[in-house]
Amino acid sequence: MNINPLSSLGNLTWTNKNDLVILEFELVAGKDYYLCFDYSKGLHAWFLDQVRQLSSDLSQRLHDYPEEKAFSISRLQGNLIESDDKILLKQNSLYTWYLSIFSQELIQWLKIWFNQFPSHLGLYHAPLQIQKVKFFSPPTTYENLWKEKIETNFCFTFLSPTSFRRNNHHYPLPHPPNLFHSYLRRWNQFSQKVFSQDSFLDWIDKFVIIRRYHLESKKVAGGKKGSVTGFIGSLELYLGHKYQDYPEFTQLYSALCRFAPYCGTGHKTTFGLGHTRLEWVDIYQNNNNSLEDKLSQRIDELVDIFLKKKNGKGGNRTKNICLNYANIIARKELRQSLKDIATELEMPYETVKTYSKRATKILSSSQLT
Repeated sequence: MNINPLSSLGNLTWTNKNDLVILEFELVAGKDYYLCFDYSKGLHAWFLDQVRQLSSDLSQRLHDYPEEKAFSISRLQGNLIESDDKILLKQNSLYTWYLSIFSQELIQWLKIWFNQFPSHLGLYHAPLQIQKVKFFSPPTTYENLWKEKIETNFCFTFLSPTSFRRNNHHYPLPHPPNLFHSYLRRWNQFSQKVFSQDSFLDWIDKFVIIRRYHLESKKVAGGKKGSVTGFIGSLELYLGHKYQDYPEFTQLYSALCRFAPYCGTGHKTTFGLGHTRLEWVDIYQNNNNSLEDKLSQRIDELVDIFLKKKNGKGGNRTKNICLNYANIIARKELRQSLKDIATELEMPYETVKTYSKRATKILSSSQLT
């Protein structure tokens, strides 16, 4: 008997008056499928394509303008097995994926989407059957987040690598001003209450204290931009003495902590990084992490080789070309086809083919010297 996967979402009238929701998708692999390590790019592409089919204008804005991206996604959770230098999804295994929406415009789009809902999540060559969609966090509004009881202690868990941009580099530490800059930027964009960043972040720096943490660094392949170094694990924050002298900032702190699971933390949250829970969770790493580390480390090694052959000349353009060379060669070494590499890196196939030849030639010459 076929069961409507959306049955647990009710009659959808909630889409008329809410701003935020987190949906949990239960997915089943119809047979064994192999995925590349940065498969989350495929999840991102699938969602944007779903938006495009119903609203090309909205999809284009989500793709082109970072400030318009009122969604975040998770990576897949479940039985992810290391096999033949890739990630194996086992036949009939259940996987979980989370989609978070935090703007009224996208909530309205959801209502239309649910009336034309797909049967599968098409992840590259791995169509996963959508068995069930349910609320992970029920629909709510920014006003409700603002009005909730003020609390001073909050626990966070960062389930996927989390990082910030600082001086054009990755900054893999949960420094409170970085955390709340990330949350406030999105809050100011999509809520009706806008606050000054500078004064609030100064207050955060003075009053928000890290009580305990259990974190580790994690490096993952980051597509065209090379590797991303981030942190995973758990963290507890609390407010220090005299925070009561600033009631509005205290209320904003509490609201932003509750907002964090919706918007995610740091950058690349629309590609599965910075997936955040508002609780302390002990993370047990999946066994595919070692291969992810190897891929990102190999990319870094190759970038160094290519840059040395260029003698450090050419500036950012040369560095970007070397990153592309490294991404292509590292994936070729994992026996990915050039076609699949082009899809992952969102590059034209002919460009990938040309870069592959050039990079291989450079590597051959470096081995002879």
